[in-house]
Amino acid sequence: MALEGIVKDLWDKTDTITKPDADFEAVRPQIRAALESIRTGYTLPTGTLEGPVIVDKVQEFSSIYLTAAGIKFDTGNEIRNKELSHQYMKRIMGRNYSAFVSAIKTSDIDTALLLAKNAFVNDNYGAEQESVIERLSLLSPAEKTDWATHAAEQIGGNNPLAVLENLPGYFQALREIRGLRQPYITPMPPAR
Repeated sequence: MALEGIVKDLWDKTDTITKPDADFEAVRPQIRAALESIRTGYTLPTGTLEGPVIVDKVQEFSSIYLTAAGIKFDTGNEIRNKELSHQYMKRIMGRNYSAFVSAIKTSDIDTALLLAKNAFVNDNYGAEQESVIERLSLLSPAEKTDWATHAAEQIGGNNPLAVLENLPGYFQALREIRGLRQPYITPMPPAR
C-alpha cells in the first residue's frame, strides 16, 4: 500500500529520524560550533573550583555552548541569559547534571563537552519524535491505521495497534533494528 499526503509526510519524517545516527547527524553542525566556542571562548579554571563560583562557571559554559548551538536567550540582561541557559542545560542533562557539574568543578572539559553533546543530541531527537507523535495523534482513524500498518511492516510486524499504543517504544525498536542491520546492508569497499 502506497502512503499518500500527510501520512506519507509523517512516515518520511519517521524514516528520517530513526535512521542510525540520525539523531547526531541532525545536530552535527551545531555541536561542532558549540565545541569550537567552548574551546576558544570558555576560560578553563585552574585547579578544583569550590563554592558559588562553580555555578558561575556552569552558567558560563552553558551559555557559550547553547548560544553556539543555536539556542540563545536574549532577555536584554546578560546575567538572566546565563541563568536561563544554565536552567535549560540542567533540564536537558537530567540525571547527568551532577556529573556535568563535577566535570566543570574539576576542569574536566572533555567530560563536560561529552555530557553536553549527549544531552543536546537527545533533547533534539526527543523534540523531533514528539513532533511526529503529536501530529499522528491528530490524524483520522483511517490515516493512523495506514501509518501504523506501514510502520509495523518496517519491523517485520503485523500489529498496527501495538505500534500506536507505544509510539516511543516503536521508534526505539525501529532505530535498534536499523542499527543492527546497517553493517549488513552498507556496501563494503572491495578487498585489496
